[in-house]
Amino acid sequence: MARRLKKDKIELLVECARMHYEDHCTKSQIADHLGVSVTHVKRLIDEALARGIVRISIVERRDFAQLENTLASKFSLRLARVAPSSADYERQKEMLGQVAAELFEELATPGSSIGIGGGGSLKAMVDAIPTYPRSIHIAPMALVGRGPLIEFVDAAFLAALLFYKSSPKARASVIGMLPPPKDKTARRVFKELVERSIPEVDAVLAQARNSSAAFVGLGGSEPVAELIPLLDRAGIAKTKLIEEKAAGGINYNYFDDAGEEIASLFRTVSIAQLKDMASRPDKTVVCIAGGPHKIPALEIALRSRIVNAVVIDEKTAIRLTGGMSSSTKMTVLDQKGGRT
Repeated sequence: MARRLKKDKIELLVECARMHYEDHCTKSQIADHLGVSVTHVKRLIDEALARGIVRISIVERRDFAQLENTLASKFSLRLARVAPSSADYERQKEMLGQVAAELFEELATPGSSIGIGGGGSLKAMVDAIPTYPRSIHIAPMALVGRGPLIEFVDAAFLAALLFYKSSPKARASVIGMLPPPKDKTARRVFKELVERSIPEVDAVLAQARNSSAAFVGLGGSEPVAELIPLLDRAGIAKTKLIEEKAAGGINYNYFDDAGEEIASLFRTVSIAQLKDMASRPDKTVVCIAGGPHKIPALEIALRSRIVNAVVIDEKTAIRLTGGMSSSTKMTVLDQKGGRT
């Protein structure tokens, strides 16, 4: 019985710590959720720190600021944010997501409109965004049909997930899309039918283009593995146009060495439309990318003004500008000492 009580107490400490440090709940909110007093919540938080369930390490970020300022100045960006680098690409996406989530909180002011693309880095950002009501309007930057298997994280899914994390105050415009037909003629007819007969598609993309802040990912010249089945089905992946001219991709659209879109692949906010958004003083278009394999495409995207803001890792930023940086992180441990 004593062991059970001890286990329950530590689980309570973990839950309290997660709500306070990761979900950014107030002590009153935690007290209401746990059915205890605010004073008791404070004691639980203090005990979680004392037991090592929460470990906080702070590293000076002045060098980050210097690197961010250099990056913004070199590419005439509205803003730049730098995350620590990691040799583990999954961990790298997680750290980019944490920094991007902080930026999201700055830009997602009450009444603002948020556009969101797809991909692993964007998923990491949404995962890191705390759950609480936000008065924002969310729209996907791309409508890419998929199915029957879920093989990648698309913009519509992330818009729905962000809506859930920001409810009940949030609003969202999302529409599902069927996968493109395999037959070339049928694909053309399908595309024309969508454009002519389903005005809701244009309405959703118009909402995304009107976003005050938009977040998109970045691909290299070669499509990522999880997208290949979709691109093959759409008759795109093996085309000479992509193989010979693609320098990178944003929002499921490929661009060449000059930053010009070389193919309109899906119903999305296009490269030209992203440039238009990035040229406006009232809009922030954020590209979230990391890793040395992204550098050539990233540099083209920045120089051609497809985006006007970035969240990138330290090593990538140093390669682009030359600089130094550091990081801040917080970890909540479970009762067995593992990261949660």
